[in-house]
Amino acid sequence: MCVFAACFSSSLGPPPLTQRPQIGAATGMPWGRNAARSNVTSNNEYKDMKAAESVRYVELAPRPVLPLIEQTAQAIEQLQDIKAERKEHFVGLYLNARHELIHKEIISIGTANASIVHPRDVFAPALMHNAVAVIVAHNHPSGDATPSPEDRDVTHRLKEAGRLLGISVLDHIIITEYGYSPL
Repeated sequence: MCVFAACFSSSLGPPPLTQRPQIGAATGMPWGRNAARSNVTSNNEYKDMKAAESVRYVELAPRPVLPLIEQTAQAIEQLQDIKAERKEHFVGLYLNARHELIHKEIISIGTANASIVHPRDVFAPALMHNAVAVIVAHNHPSGDATPSPEDRDVTHRLKEAGRLLGISVLDHIIITEYGYSPL
């Protein structure tokens, strides 16, 4: 006899279905979809119990607190790490429908006076994280927060691309050690 057949013919295998313990209404154990209902006398009591149960789930798994960005100053707080960089850093702040920061990403690191950015590089993380809005920013290592014509052109292209994708470009901020300038 092969080893496989011996295992199932001996007492080592699973018991036959007739010998397995019964689970559910026959044993009086509260299993299954309507189990909670069997112990409750009225439909209103059942609804109250389900409401209390859902509150319990909310308490067990609280929603994480995400930074809220409704003003430029709140965005600047999230950009402090790039203002003193010696090369231009182009950053995206990705927001949900409540304008909470769900993702921050450095999109491009350029040279001392230029940063190359393409709309696909800005909006790929937005699509990946289901963002509904984005704030873009970059630093000017020179310390001058005045927007260049190239900065204005990039902002225009990003707003056009965002309009096609349904993702709002809320702001483009230029930040330096000495201040900032929203576009």
